[in-house]
Amino acid sequence: MKLPLSKSVALVWVSIFVDTLIPAESVSGELARIYYVNKAQDGTAGRATASVVAQRLIGMAINLGTLLAGAVFLLLQSLLYGMLLSLMLFLITVICLFFVLILSFSFKEEWTFRMLDGMIRFAEWISRGRVKLATFREEVVEIHQAFHVAIREYIHAPKTLMIAVSCSVVAWLMSILIFYFTFLSVGYTQISLVAIIVVTSIFVGVKSIPIGVPFEVGLPEITLTTLLVAFGVPGLVSATVTILTRLLTLWLRFFIGFGAMQWLGIKGIVTRMDGKTSFK
Repeated sequence: MKLPLSKSVALVWVSIFVDTLIPAESVSGELARIYYVNKAQDGTAGRATASVVAQRLIGMAINLGTLLAGAVFLLLQSLLYGMLLSLMLFLITVICLFFVLILSFSFKEEWTFRMLDGMIRFAEWISRGRVKLATFREEVVEIHQAFHVAIREYIHAPKTLMIAVSCSVVAWLMSILIFYFTFLSVGYTQISLVAIIVVTSIFVGVKSIPIGVPFEVGLPEITLTTLLVAFGVPGLVSATVTILTRLLTLWLRFFIGFGAMQWLGIKGIVTRMDGKTSFK
């Protein structure tokens, strides 16, 4: 799939905006990316879905590795107990479960087809036959086949996959630095880098579980503050760092995403006025 870099960047920001506006743990943002890519290049929904799924798997693998490393370090320091132990075990178990499920459905074409067919049959049954999904079924089968072809292509494109993994690792490092510099900005240096990594991993781990639980406003702030207090950070400092961090990682991104959506909308209008297909 060939999209201009500017369009790709804009689509990522739009998905962040949609994700914040419709909090269903990045599922809404991922669907928005698939929709806009398919709108840009008709018939590419399957390949776009494969790209989104691959990115999800890479992110979950990185976070899972970080959680395991953090758990081992805390265990060696005799700091892994109580609520922290339960939370990390829960996250590691759930992320492992979803990782295996997503990976299995990605490479087991028959499993995915049966699941999609069952969902369509259920929709027809629940509507008591009033909704005919024959045409929709054909489109789903086409997307399903393109998705599995694209997933298999990743195996034969290690260079592309390594670039994606490298970018994801850099993004993870940057998220750690956001917390680190936020602590420095308020003059608090007593927290260790390991504690910041563990707190960030737990926070991202909760967000990476695709169960559709709204986790954007309110709950993240409470979670972050509680985790920081559990690592010995004073309550006032924890609350301040949480607010400053969320201003950067939520609200700043929200407004940039809003601007990106308006830009795409304006470009679409101008393109249609020129008599061309949108995004081309």
